[in-house]
Amino acid sequence: MKEILLNFAEMPFVIKTHDDEIAAWLAEHFSGEEAENASGTEIEIDPDSTLTVVDSYQYLGQPPEVGINGNLLEFRHPCYKGVLSLTERKGKVWFSGREFLISYLRTVVTVTIVNCGGLALHSSCILRNGKTYIFTGYSGAGKSTVIKLTADPIIYSDELTLLKKDENGIFSVHHSPFRSEFHTEYLPPTSDIAGIFFITQDSQVFLEKMPVKQALFEILPMVFFPVNKTRIFESKIFGHCADLLNQVPVFNLHFRKDDTFWECIEQIGGGEVLKREV
Repeated sequence: MKEILLNFAEMPFVIKTHDDEIAAWLAEHFSGEEAENASGTEIEIDPDSTLTVVDSYQYLGQPPEVGINGNLLEFRHPCYKGVLSLTERKGKVWFSGREFLISYLRTVVTVTIVNCGGLALHSSCILRNGKTYIFTGYSGAGKSTVIKLTADPIIYSDELTLLKKDENGIFSVHHSPFRSEFHTEYLPPTSDIAGIFFITQDSQVFLEKMPVKQALFEILPMVFFPVNKTRIFESKIFGHCADLLNQVPVFNLHFRKDDTFWECIEQIGGGEVLKREV
């Protein structure tokens, strides 16, 4: 059996498989490496129960149903299923194609990161002049558009931003391998986060700072977390969001389909931003 060590937001995962092709693909796709006796969350790809689904691609965008049975996470989807013990940090997965293995791993990571002091935020994130900028909003708001309007963007994420606290409680942005369109090389984590921007496409360009209390309730729906509601996870997510917003300012950003929004954003200084039209 091959063991592939993957690292998501400094959280190690050991994927065990008898399939050499899957092992090689995992190592290439997620910049992993073959390792023996590595420590981390262990996930075994079951060799005897590969799912067969006719026309499985119609289910690519469908999220899984994830429930908790004691300390066991149970994943159900037309094209994959799996389990993960939160206490033993061991799991197993069955799937009908590599795309669905990615979906399973993405779901596992978004759950695990909450237990490790972090969040998976439905957003894009760009590194610019040494600072990171997070752009969020509901589907269709323009998270990918912002990337396309940026010249030579350095991208941490294009749909799922991974944020995690260090031992001092400081949040850092981590490179996300879970992409929808823009696949880029690994970037080291950074805690230099200039702001979180709730974006709206408009005929004008302007920026408004959002009060922390409002920002807290705006950001909670942006947290990617597919598990059926549980009080333990809800409490952790709420606490992580509150901690994040005490460190990082939040803004409403209205922008046109050109790059003038960067001129507006880069007026940020000293933690205070005045409304500015471009």
